[in-house]
Amino acid sequence: MKTTRNTETALRRSGTRLPFLVLIPLALVGPLWAAEPVKDHALFMGATLHVGDTLASPELVGAEGTRVALLADGKVSFLPRDAVGVVRIAHELKLSSITAQIDNLETTAVKVAPTRDRFAGDRMQILMDSMIAQNEDVMDFATAREEAAVAGVAAAERSVSTPTFGLADAQRALEGAKAAYGKAAAANQQLRGSASSFTLGDLDKTAVEVVCDLSCPRETRDAYALLVTEYRINSLDKPQYKVHVEPLRGLGPKPQRVTMTQGGLPPGFVIGRLDLHVYANGQELASNLSAQRVDLTADQALQYLTLNYIASHPKETLPAVPQRIALPVGFEDRVPAALVAQSLYATVGPDGAVKSVAADTAGTAVSDAYVDAVVRKFRFNPALKEGKPRARARRISVDAARE
Repeated sequence: MKTTRNTETALRRSGTRLPFLVLIPLALVGPLWAAEPVKDHALFMGATLHVGDTLASPELVGAEGTRVALLADGKVSFLPRDAVGVVRIAHELKLSSITAQIDNLETTAVKVAPTRDRFAGDRMQILMDSMIAQNEDVMDFATAREEAAVAGVAAAERSVSTPTFGLADAQRALEGAKAAYGKAAAANQQLRGSASSFTLGDLDKTAVEVVCDLSCPRETRDAYALLVTEYRINSLDKPQYKVHVEPLRGLGPKPQRVTMTQGGLPPGFVIGRLDLHVYANGQELASNLSAQRVDLTADQALQYLTLNYIASHPKETLPAVPQRIALPVGFEDRVPAALVAQSLYATVGPDGAVKSVAADTAGTAVSDAYVDAVVRKFRFNPALKEGKPRARARRISVDAARE
């Protein structure tokens, strides 16, 4: 698969318009309710793969067996893995509550049999013909340089005896012409040697084999890995990129050995950077190799989501929207059913936190202190007025938290 590099930060569900350095202080913010909070979330620079090179290209959201799943306009479609052509990679900040562990990473350059791709030989022949044609153009230029250098040597030798041209000047011209001739001859020989080295015996497709152990703290499903390989045809060429999608068995605490082979690389390629991204349950997981990773507590993660929400709606006017509503274990055993079904009124502050809870619009206190305490831990995206967060009261049903 050929890929175009996208260096701009993309905005999506887990992305952000905020500069990364602005978010780093979240890792230093003191806990709101725990003495020693556990940093079980990670903010990191992830990758989103689009099949195609436009902003409207479908997003790759899954891989199983010989096919990949694509998402576009809310609809999922499937495509054979070997039919994926040009792709676009969007790099963006993501938030994950699960961290994958990548250990014992090994990279080896290998040869892949052409039989795996019946068109590999044809494509490689086209590449070789193109490179040889370019070399011949350079050789023609080098030959012209040789001829010009020889002419310069002859002119310099004649000028030594000319009264109007000093001996020192003539000697410098002579040495310069000889040096230019030597460089042209060496370049010519090197280019001809390079061109003659491309024979039919080198048409086997060259690949990179990556082997590693993958695991994560809890069981996941629909897992796959994305390998992004940077390479050059020679050390002076601009970098190019290939991607490989590898379906995985569901990840879990027990490490599984994974082998990925990135093919389609030209003979003599120069390997560059390798990036490995892991996905499960429909989203990318942070890993021990993730770029720009910052570990956060659950509350710091919620703060990040709030900042991201505000930055994503710079001019909009919106009501407070639930971000995380979760009831503690045993809640229904401690609270009467009538109270659970009752509508409450929560005042949501500009930071998305619940500032107060009332039983009605008049501000009557909630009769059960336990329910009041639980609702105060709910988190919202704050109400916005022309993009500015503001405090607003909204009605909420505790019973909805069970949905």
